[in-house]
Amino acid sequence: MMANIENGELDKIIHGALKTDYNFVLPDGLMEKTIKKLEKKALLRRLIFEFCSKTGLVLLCLAVLAGVFAGIKGPDVLVQFFEKIADHWQIIVPAIIAGLFTIIVDQIALKYLSLS
Repeated sequence: MMANIENGELDKIIHGALKTDYNFVLPDGLMEKTIKKLEKKALLRRLIFEFCSKTGLVLLCLAVLAGVFAGIKGPDVLVQFFEKIADHWQIIVPAIIAGLFTIIVDQIALKYLSLS
């Protein structure tokens, strides 16, 4: 939103804000609350970035491992692997969802909520 405001408009807004009446009182603890919210927002962004980075690294390692197996034993290995996954998807999908949920709670939610 700030990128859409041109310098002249921003100067007018700042001058208007500085000319306002100084008889208003800010609530106690406003600065602390604002800083706390900004800290939580920055922490959440950092935690989500770390989680995505770790997930990407794991997926990259799995792709490299699959490529090595396919290079050594031929592409039939990957076909057989995907057939096994397709045959047992009822077990694999809930296990992956439970694992992701556990990791998200551990890596993001607990650290984010501990800042409170």
